[in-house]
Amino acid sequence: MEQIKRILNRIIDDLRKCGIAIIVIILYLFICSVIFGTVCPMVILTGFPCPGCGLTRAVVSILCGDFAAGFKYNPAAFFWIIYIVSFLCNRYIKGMKDTKKWMIYLGVISAITILIYLYRMIKIFPDSPPLIYYKNNVLLNILKKY
Repeated sequence: MEQIKRILNRIIDDLRKCGIAIIVIILYLFICSVIFGTVCPMVILTGFPCPGCGLTRAVVSILCGDFAAGFKYNPAAFFWIIYIVSFLCNRYIKGMKDTKKWMIYLGVISAITILIYLYRMIKIFPDSPPLIYYKNNVLLNILKKY
């Protein structure tokens, strides 16, 4: 029981420290969803998918047991799930305070995600969702006016 209290206290402490950021992110997600129909700043501005395109759908598919769909949406999702679960276990269950090595892992997974993105952009863009071009983007609308 004491261990559960320590875990909950760590979670609550982190939530308090990040409270304003969490509120800003929630507002951003809501406003962009309503106005643009997407939350990705790269899609909103340029119309091109970003390296994280399809990650949410991929993670949901993987967590529901549909690994093939998860791989199709974004193969990097497997790396992100492993990273996030490992980080959360180390941070909250083990009480890790030093996150330097986790920042290195984050950099490696980000680089892998970008490499997968470049491969997908070369091989399947723009024929296969989620890697499609969104015509209702800010940059194209600005260019049309001039």
